[in-house]
Amino acid sequence: MSQPKLVKRFPINAIGRDFAAGDIHGHFTLLQKALDEVGFNPATDRLFSVGDLVDRGPECEQVLEWLDKPWFHPVRGNHDDYVCRHDTCDIDNWLINGGAWFMSLTDAERGEFAAQFRELPIAIEVDTPEGLIGLLHADCPFPSWQHLLERLEGGAEGGSLRNIKNACMWSRRRVELEDS
Repeated sequence: MSQPKLVKRFPINAIGRDFAAGDIHGHFTLLQKALDEVGFNPATDRLFSVGDLVDRGPECEQVLEWLDKPWFHPVRGNHDDYVCRHDTCDIDNWLINGGAWFMSLTDAERGEFAAQFRELPIAIEVDTPEGLIGLLHADCPFPSWQHLLERLEGGAEGGSLRNIKNACMWSRRRVELEDS
């Protein structure tokens, strides 16, 4: 079985618009309402998300329907990472942060969610008329986007790669340092 791509790239959307969404946290009805308000056209437009698709909201189980939409492109956030590591993560911490919905699933359902979430990239790069846009959930642990891409795409192995992925999904360094 091949490893999922850690970085996904998208060319310029020559026929529609691109949108980006912050943390969704299981609020797919609110997301759809926002898309409706801007006249989102699923035939031509694309929606990129910085992850945290689940936990805290009432519609977490709808995430698989959204992942099937050809125009929806999320990265993996830390709450999505909980799903990937559901059998090894800190369950008590996850429950405090909204993971109870997952605990109510059957083992087969948990496996399906985890398999789908493991396919989510850590980073997305979108070409736009104004230049490349890079999307992560949390933080780029390097001084340049290019350095991050090089490390995610083959320049890091084992524990080092795990640390880089964790920084991209979990780091709060910039928030704590008030560094935008």
